[in-house]
Formats: sequence, C-alpha cells, structure tokens
Amino acid sequence: MGEQIPTSWKPASAAQTKDAERLGSVMRSALGVTLKEQGTWNDKYRALGGWIRALEDNGALVIQTEKISVEEMRGFSIYAEEFPVIAINGGDFVRGKIFSLLHEYAHLALRQSGLCDQDTTDRKQTPEDQLEVFCNYAAAAALMPAESLLSEPTVGAVPDQHENWDNLTLETLSRKYGASEESVLRRLLTLNKTTLSYYQRRRREFLALYERERIQQKEQQKDKPGGPGYYRVRVRNLGKGYVRLVSHAYAHDAIDTLEAASYLGVKVQHLKKIADEAFGRAG
Repeated sequence: MGEQIPTSWKPASAAQTKDAERLGSVMRSALGVTLKEQGTWNDKYRALGGWIRALEDNGALVIQTEKISVEEMRGFSIYAEEFPVIAINGGDFVRGKIFSLLHEYAHLALRQSGLCDQDTTDRKQTPEDQLEVFCNYAAAAALMPAESLLSEPTVGAVPDQHENWDNLTLETLSRKYGASEESVLRRLLTLNKTTLSYYQRRRREFLALYERERIQQKEQQKDKPGGPGYYRVRVRNLGKGYVRLVSHAYAHDAIDTLEAASYLGVKVQHLKKIADEAFGRAG
C-alpha cells in the first residue's frame, strides 16, 4: 500500500519525573518537534495539525469528540502499551485543543489515563487536583520552553513580576507558540515574569472574551453554508491514525469488508473515500 500507518507507541523516557519542566522537555524531545519547525506553524490550524501528526508519528491515536460541551470535557486519555488514545473536544478553540493534546500526552508520558479538568488555577487540594496542575505545567513547558520564551525580546526586556503585559505582546507570543493568550500569561507567571494577582485579574477578562467569541463562532457556523465534507469530519473525529490502521488491515485482508465498515462506522460503499481522506489521496 505504501502509505504511512501508525507504528507502536514510543513513550517518553524518564517519564516518572516529578519535575514538570523536565517532563515537558522530555515530551517535546520524544515528539521530535523543534522550535524551528514549530516556528513555521504560523497559523493555528497548521499548529494543531503539526502537533497531531507528531503524536500520531509517536504511536498515539488522536480523536476528536462531537456535541460535548467544553465545560463538561476538554480532553481525556487512555493509556495502553500499544496505541494509547488522546481525545480532544472538537468544539473547543483551536489553541485550546493544542494545549489539551499536550496535557493528555503528559498523562500518557506518566503511564496513566486521564479524564481531565484543565482549570489553570492552582487548587492543590487532592492528589487528582495536584496531578492536573502538574500536567498543565508539563504541557506548558513542552509548548513554550522556558529558555526560548525568556529569550524573546519582548519578554527579556521587562523586569520580573511585571504587571502591564499588553495585548499585542501576548497575541504575538500566542501565535508563535500556538497557545492561548491566557496560557502565555500563565507561563509567564510560572517563570516569575508577572504576579499571581495580575494573572488572575487578566484571566477573568480572557474568560469573558472567550465566552463572547464562542457565542459568535456558533452564530457564524449557523449562518455559514456547507462546511467540512462528511469524510473529512469523520476522519477528524476517528483520527487519521485509527482510520489508516483499519484501512491498512482491510487492504491486506486482515479484516473483511463488513468488519472494516463496522470499525469505521460507515457504509461499505464509503470505505474507499474515507481511506482516501485519511491517506491524503482525496481530490
């Protein structure tokens, strides 16, 4: 067949570290994403696709859910020795999806599953809460390495505990690293470049802005004719890695036609088109 299909899971080494900064670095190294490559993802959709490809190349299966509110679930992960699963909420903002991917990958790197609440407030009350905070820190460290972020001219030029981060600076850093403005500011707090009180004040502003944007996005989708094709959405939700595995097994007679259709949740006549979409052969 010739096309690339997922290979066995290649877990991050030294995964049991209790140092979130180190784990973030280990995660990034295991995924093989360089700062140079990340810098070419100057569009949020390209960035999302780049991280998904990196995870799939590492042996994880990435899927997206439908019709589940972001308040209920932003992501979950299922650890397995082969082909662990990362699920992200298809209704989330693009940069929110990127952070969720790395948060869930942190769980997998720790050899565990997770159903995650990614509230970024530091409520260290239970072991589960502490774990969620730890995975947030690791995800942020992987997405925005400390050395790189602190070397940014707009970051290095300001003193520690800075309390006047302008929107343009946060937006520029957000585009470069593929993180939301809030996540950038939270990372700056971790690196002592702002204060907790300032972050909390700005966070309330960001949450109100996100809610307005979410409502606007839903209204635009209602008014917009058409949309992504059926096969593209189906592959997005099932994950290219999973569709490629099933299609490859079917093409090599490891499973029959009815099994393939059942695994993919499509009619038999759709098998070729969904495989073409997954392997990038669609016209």
